[in-house]
Amino acid sequence: ETPVVSAGNNPVEDRTEDARTFIRCLDEIVNASSFSVGIAWVADVLVGSRTEKVERHRHTGLRNFGVGRSVSKAAWSEISKELLRRGFLDRTADRLPVLEITAAGRRLLAGEMQTTILVQQTGNFPVEGYDVALFDRLCLLRRKLVDEQGVPAYMIFNDRTLRLMAKQLPTTSEAFLAVSGVGQSKLRDLGDQFMKEISEHVREHGKRQFEAAQVEDTRPAIVGRSERETLNRFQAGVSVEEIAKERGLTPGTVYGHLARAALAGESLELDRFLKPKERQEIAAVGAKYGWANLAAIHEGTGGRYDFNVLRIAREVLRQHAGDS
Repeated sequence: ETPVVSAGNNPVEDRTEDARTFIRCLDEIVNASSFSVGIAWVADVLVGSRTEKVERHRHTGLRNFGVGRSVSKAAWSEISKELLRRGFLDRTADRLPVLEITAAGRRLLAGEMQTTILVQQTGNFPVEGYDVALFDRLCLLRRKLVDEQGVPAYMIFNDRTLRLMAKQLPTTSEAFLAVSGVGQSKLRDLGDQFMKEISEHVREHGKRQFEAAQVEDTRPAIVGRSERETLNRFQAGVSVEEIAKERGLTPGTVYGHLARAALAGESLELDRFLKPKERQEIAAVGAKYGWANLAAIHEGTGGRYDFNVLRIAREVLRQHAGDS
């Protein structure tokens, strides 16, 4: 079946796995209670809201209670509306309408139907307190897969799912499957690659906790010992490739160390990374989209620059502009 996009001009996200979660939760409610409910009730169960009705009917004990906390109630509502529009759910015509799972919805839940549920981004899908450096790294992996497979980015993973990965740091199949937006098929096809990337990042930088306010400005207080060693060699004139060879690291890891150093305010020569025209291009795109949105800058420059190089460029240009 060809995916159908909701009407409107906003970008869309692949919410197929979330759609299955909504149907699965509704099915559990009906089986446990012998009656059906409306959209708001299912959303309350998914986000773990202990409303009077949820408590009275003991729905806090359902397996699906709270499994969708990473998604807002407004987002669950949009997902359910798309399921209704596509015919996977139906709604009774009673004074207080309740939901019914259609035959198509049963097939979708069972994985017997190959389709994609696309829902508009409405601003109701925030993820806060995630590792931005890891998110950027996962975006690069997604771009590589997009180029190899010739599919849109959301068919790999949407940005929200990547941010959740950068927050939850899943490195086992069970943990990866628990990330909203990940199902059995994506675990099978993509899990190993993304978990490897997450594991390498954690090994290099450790598990760090981020407050919501740190998402836009990820400047760390200090540079780690390994990063300091990389920085010292780089400032002594050793190239990235030579540092990688000497230290048994990948060039990407070395760039990551230098990016962290730049974020900490260390002085780096941007000319060693970029030609003058490249520097001008990045500066112009950064001014257009704002330096906090590296993903937009990456896209705006045609994906030609590594995220770590962009992060280094951002900090050096800020230093030169007197913006700390």
